[in-house]
Formats: sequence, C-alpha cells, structure tokens
Amino acid sequence: MSSLRPQPSRLLLLLLPLLAGCASQVAAPAQVDRRQIYQRIANTLPQASFGWGERPGVVDMAASTKAEGPLPELPRLKATERGFMVVVDVYRPRQVWIPYSAIESCWTEWQAFPNAVLVPLILVPFQINTAKVVIDVQAVEGFLGGLERDIKRLEQISREIGLGGPWSHAQNVKAKLADDAAVFGAGKLALHVSYATPWFPWWPVGGDAEETAAAFAWAAANPDAPELEPKPTEGGGDGSPTPADER
Repeated sequence: MSSLRPQPSRLLLLLLPLLAGCASQVAAPAQVDRRQIYQRIANTLPQASFGWGERPGVVDMAASTKAEGPLPELPRLKATERGFMVVVDVYRPRQVWIPYSAIESCWTEWQAFPNAVLVPLILVPFQINTAKVVIDVQAVEGFLGGLERDIKRLEQISREIGLGGPWSHAQNVKAKLADDAAVFGAGKLALHVSYATPWFPWWPVGGDAEETAAAFAWAAANPDAPELEPKPTEGGGDGSPTPADER
C-alpha cells in the first residue's frame, strides 16, 4: 500500500530551487513619484553594505592606526537626482559618491539562509529578502584604488600586531570582489540591502527589497532627470528635495 506522505527525495527536489536562492532582475517602473524614489534610496543608505562583513575592532587598537588620529566624522548620507553617497568601511570608513549612471542592474534575492531553515516551520511568517544594486565600480572615481590601499593597510596591520583578524577581513573583501566579478562581470560589485518580510518563507515575495531595487533601477534608467524644486519645510529646514537619513 502506497503512503500518502511525501518521500524525502521528492521534498529535496522541491526545495532545491529554494536552497539555491531565488534571484530575479528588477526593471525600472514606468510611472513613479520621483520624490519617493529618491527618498527611498536615501532611507536605505544607512543599512546598505557591500557584503564583506565588518572590520575587526583590533584594527583601531594598532599603534600605527592610533597615530593617524581618531576616525573621521562623516557627513550625513544622502541621495540626489544624480547619485548617492555610500559608506565604504574596509580599513577606515569613508564616503564614496556613486552616480546612478554607474548602476548596471538591480536584483532581488530570496536568501537561502536563513529562509531554507525556516521552510519546515510551515506557519512561521518570516523571510529575509535582499535588494542587490550592481555597480560598475570602475566608473566610480577612486573606488578601486581606495579599496586596494585599504586591503594592503589591513595586511600590514595584521603583520604589525601579530593577529590574523585584519588579514582575514582583507581576504573577505578580495573574495567578495572576485565573486561579484564572476557573477556580474569584471569590475562589478553588488551593494546589498536586506529586509525582514512578514510572510511565509516557502513563498518568496519581493516586499521592501523589490521596492528598493525598483527605485534604484528607475534612477539608473534616468540618471539625467531634471532636478526637483526644493520641497517647503517647516521649522527652518534647508528645503532639500531628497533629505538623507543620518548614518
């Protein structure tokens, strides 16, 4: 007599696409509110990263690092009609201006981990989705040169203090550059913005990640859009059409 229970092999076949991660390219929407587009981009910047992890705290404890003085105080991140600022934190945090014209493509990805772990918990409405903005960093002034200097500096600090943490972080950065180049092409690097979505993990949805990817895609398709008129503000604000969130 045959069992009505799904066979483990069949379940595995069903889960293989999910375990591999579901990624889809996002096109620019046809009609948008431009203020909302730029504001959404600005709002994502404090949580955006390049996916190579955080630099180890021991870097700041090295004598040569202390001799360079305290960490610089960075201005607020912002997005405008032409591009956006993002923090690049490898050796020391610094801001880099990314023009929309340097964006190659935008994607959403259903994260295989931890979503695949949550799939068996059928009634748990929680999944992680990521917006990926692929940037041609060769077209961004000073980006690759700054990364190379930061990587060498981390390797020097590792030799200076006799600990492997800074060196390992430098290798993580190199690996991310190589991985993105293999997937998206030489000189391409993906910026990540992840969101927790209140929906069942076995049913991938776009949610905020898709809206963010669509906002960047529209900006990339319209890098020369006319500047917006300053929006009136209350309480003596500066009237910026695209106010940035604080870092």
